[in-house]
Amino acid sequence: MKKIRVLFLSVKPAFLAAVISMLNADPFFLADSDFYENYNKRNKKYDVIVFNDNSVTLKEYSIIKEDLNTQPNTPKILYTSSVDKDYIELFSFGNIKGIVSQRAEITIIKEAVEKVLNGEIYFCRYIKSYLAGNSQSIKTLTQREKEILKLSQKGLKHKEIAKMLFIDKRTVDTHFQNIKGKLL
Repeated sequence: MKKIRVLFLSVKPAFLAAVISMLNADPFFLADSDFYENYNKRNKKYDVIVFNDNSVTLKEYSIIKEDLNTQPNTPKILYTSSVDKDYIELFSFGNIKGIVSQRAEITIIKEAVEKVLNGEIYFCRYIKSYLAGNSQSIKTLTQREKEILKLSQKGLKHKEIAKMLFIDKRTVDTHFQNIKGKLL
């Protein structure tokens, strides 16, 4: 079986050493890390890009945005230290398919990678809790979207939610895209 190639981008790649070690211990993963400024010099293609916002300056945001759009079809996961809505909105570009709080266990990164490669949108439980508690934004959700978000908070997978609600998995995926668009 082909290894899943994951690139971690950071201003401080050493910060992600534990996550990379954990993934590389799995025979199905090949993880690598680099600085944002070196990213465009790589000729490699990755299955998933995880980028870390730790200590990123405003100047670096434009570099990151430009770099991540060089592989527009590659799913990306934001590994963030903040769950502030305005802050997360800065990352609503470049095919973001997952958001994981740095407060989450490092094993969650592996789960997020697997989910986004299956075409799902992934929010760790900290992000889900933030989104669910954001009462202004939550009002814009339809009843079905609220129902799906609550089931997701309980740990159900997209396929399980679809089965429980007697709808197609692609419909659940679409609802998650809509939720992401409304809340982030």
